[in-house]
Amino acid sequence: MSGEKSGDLTTLLVVEDDADTQVFMTALLGRYYRILTAANAEEFWTKIEENLASLRLILMDLSLPGTKDGLELTRDFRADPRCAGIPVVALTAHATTGDRERALEAGCAEYVSKPVERRRLLELIESLIRT
Repeated sequence: MSGEKSGDLTTLLVVEDDADTQVFMTALLGRYYRILTAANAEEFWTKIEENLASLRLILMDLSLPGTKDGLELTRDFRADPRCAGIPVVALTAHATTGDRERALEAGCAEYVSKPVERRRLLELIESLIRT
């Protein structure tokens, strides 16, 4: 996994409004990565501004409270040239017809439906941050 030595972990941002899911994702991934969390658009942009240099991947929930959902945030993020090389993975309970296509059209590199399979998610993250 990423991060060859302690303190040198690859930084991921989990954008998720559900506190229990934030805790779960941090526990699931925190052994291998430095995990940041954001629950809404304002927190998202704060974390981006504070961590842009070290951020390697975003896991984006599509249903978020407030003025912008995950698709809109992804579109805005993709429009910022500073963020071009950072992949976004839609991580969502949305699994209806067209959800995957909408996520990819918004700029997500991949689409993963909840509940997540730990091994598959770790393999996906590794494949995206190695490229």
